[in-house]
Amino acid sequence: MEIIRSVSAAVSKRLKVNIIPIDWLYFLNADFRDTYSFLKEVETWSADDVYSWQFLKLKRIITSAYNGTEAYRELYRSNSIYPSDIGKLADIKNLPKIDKIFVKENFGRLINKSSGRSVVRYTGGSTGTPMKFLLDKQKIFQEKAFFYYFWKKHGFRLGERCLLVKGENVRENYGALTARDGLNNYLKLDSNYLNDVSKFKEYHQSITRFSPKFVFGFPSAVYQLALLYARSNEIPPKFDLIMLASENTYSEQLEFIKDVFSCPDIFFHYGHSEYAALAVKYHQNNHLGFVPFYGFSEILNETGADSLVGERGEIVSTSYSESMPLIRYRTQDFAIRSDYVTDDYMRSFISVEYIDGRLQEYIVTNDRRLVSICTMGAAHFEELGPVTDSQYYQD
Repeated sequence: MEIIRSVSAAVSKRLKVNIIPIDWLYFLNADFRDTYSFLKEVETWSADDVYSWQFLKLKRIITSAYNGTEAYRELYRSNSIYPSDIGKLADIKNLPKIDKIFVKENFGRLINKSSGRSVVRYTGGSTGTPMKFLLDKQKIFQEKAFFYYFWKKHGFRLGERCLLVKGENVRENYGALTARDGLNNYLKLDSNYLNDVSKFKEYHQSITRFSPKFVFGFPSAVYQLALLYARSNEIPPKFDLIMLASENTYSEQLEFIKDVFSCPDIFFHYGHSEYAALAVKYHQNNHLGFVPFYGFSEILNETGADSLVGERGEIVSTSYSESMPLIRYRTQDFAIRSDYVTDDYMRSFISVEYIDGRLQEYIVTNDRRLVSICTMGAAHFEELGPVTDSQYYQD
């Protein structure tokens, strides 16, 4: 234990942050530590600084993709485009867009042979088209650093008591509706029974004993938990922050959840399995800002031009992963462009009013339970790799 405290103190001194036991495990990882330090550094950057950084990053990704993959080299040559043509950030719009079909049909030819270590990943398939792809191994802990950074901005610290409601089959794995994760200090809830009033007592007793101040989960699952409490005679727990993920959020649901749990703040974000785009909630309102240091995102209308304020456009993103670059990748998600600008650390983010995608849909089981489609779609089963298309059918 003394070794742990010594290492923790050393990391704290270097980064000038106070960290608690679980934090040091992450900060010992160089990818996590360096990314977190970088995000602290760029808080004061001007728009020009951000654009210059993005241009250099994209120029490297495009050049690497052209030189290291057959698919991009063939695609760009057929469109008479070469890396030397990219002289400024706006030139990226001259590159052709790709989609899931392109990636699936050219998987082997998209592998960048000049990149470093990679890991295999799968998209969730919530849109019906699961996809296999490669990801730079360092991106795993880099993404953890991004979320740690933004969660902390909203008041959450790794290691604090947190209720986890993210679709895990807790009952099947642990024999109960709730289970403790001691390392992360989570209480996991099985969200497959949240509309079953007969199970409320077990949920309530576990939550009361654990006494969490934070919640992390699917919007549909947290909403079901709020409904369960609203229909009971028990006083709902009070949470300092609720963090939502993986599904769209709706203003009526947000207000209901905040009211039931007396929660002053709800944080939510937009992201996807491809690690190409991340948008996070602003502090001042429910608009979302796309993080320029995570990936390069465009909001494009039907003509392919940047969407105007109030106009709906598709989210087209470029990842900063080189193992299998996703350059101008059509996400099949859509957003309404906003003119909101803040003067804090999110000043250079592209803002949108809301996002149309990952809609909250439920599968109704034989015993009338409501199971979020994200519970199945976000599981990233390796068995889905050979699947070309899939469809959920509800009679």
